[in-house]
Amino acid sequence: MPRLGDVMRLTKNNSLSGPVNRNFALLGDPSMQLAYPKAQVAVTQINGRAITANRIDTLKGSQTVELSGEIQQQGKRLADFTGTLRLTLYDKATTKTTLGAEADSPKMNYRTHTSTVFAGQVPVQQGRFVVRFTLPKDIDYTVGPAKLYAYAIRSDSLLDAVGSYDSLRIGGSVMVDSVDNQPPVLTLSVVGGTPQGDLVRAVGPDVTLRIGLRDNRGINVARSGLGHELTARFGGQNPVVLNDLYVANGSDGRQGEVLYTFQNVVSGTYAVRVKAWDINNNSVGGALSIVVSERPGLTLRVFGARPNPVLTDATLTAELDRARESLDWTVGIYDLSGRLLSEQTGGCADCPVTLDVGTWNGRTSTGQPLPNGLYVLKLRVHSAIDGSVANGSGRLLLTK
Repeated sequence: MPRLGDVMRLTKNNSLSGPVNRNFALLGDPSMQLAYPKAQVAVTQINGRAITANRIDTLKGSQTVELSGEIQQQGKRLADFTGTLRLTLYDKATTKTTLGAEADSPKMNYRTHTSTVFAGQVPVQQGRFVVRFTLPKDIDYTVGPAKLYAYAIRSDSLLDAVGSYDSLRIGGSVMVDSVDNQPPVLTLSVVGGTPQGDLVRAVGPDVTLRIGLRDNRGINVARSGLGHELTARFGGQNPVVLNDLYVANGSDGRQGEVLYTFQNVVSGTYAVRVKAWDINNNSVGGALSIVVSERPGLTLRVFGARPNPVLTDATLTAELDRARESLDWTVGIYDLSGRLLSEQTGGCADCPVTLDVGTWNGRTSTGQPLPNGLYVLKLRVHSAIDGSVANGSGRLLLTK
């Protein structure tokens, strides 16, 4: 992969000419490389057919698609790669125009892929993955080149992979035998909020809305159909289009969620209204009342264990930004594949800033001894006063 200096040199030589080049300089070490992923995401099959160099597959509106692939290094599957893959499929490239805000900077047209037709997250097992979804009706029916991007990360976060695939076309549609009149199912909640009857209490000034969606066919995130956007309106603000933030998280691509943060919200009572569409353009709407307070959220300043490395026993400690209030917490010990080994809960009514939230003796919850190695700590602390939540994580080295 190129060094920073090479990227700067090639960009300047290929993009600009004359004295304008002098307006741009690299502030850094030109010999360094970015942290490029060491492995590759490779799509190997489309709808059960192996990919070949002399065939370009065409995906159509309302078509159910299955993409199979591998995590590879030097062309070979990494059988020890277990983790998560995020895949995004774009419709055909569209033409955009620069602002041309200055007199000596005329407007320029360029082509880019911006219209998402599917975005999903699926597990990777032993270096293999499968993504299933149904394309929405609202694609551009003109047949043309599509673009697929994928990124995967191993469960221990020590290895990642990236890949793209452009031997695809999107356009046209397929006939569907059955008629779908069933709208999606919508759920609304606030991250860290406390439900109270028909409303949710949340701590400002930033409020993160979670939108959960599921449908018998799938959710529409394409942008070609006018008026079929996934939107959220907070109070009297203009609606926010959330199509590009929706991520399917099921094995069949039929359910997923959006997380969106409304920033700098003043205290008060607000109504949030959301509208979404499925791939056959059946719509659903929902609303949620939110009471926003000015109290700052609970913050976890420090979380760890002492001693670390652990020889016999370790005390798990946390430092928060609040004192003298009622808290409860959950602590989990995980292996590097994400498997929960031990879990403890606790709480106090008049908590100090620094807490002992648990201990660990190198065993599972059932008392089984664990081998030496690296383990992951995760802590969730909840305030009973305003419902705010703080999360933290760390690592433990067991060397008995």
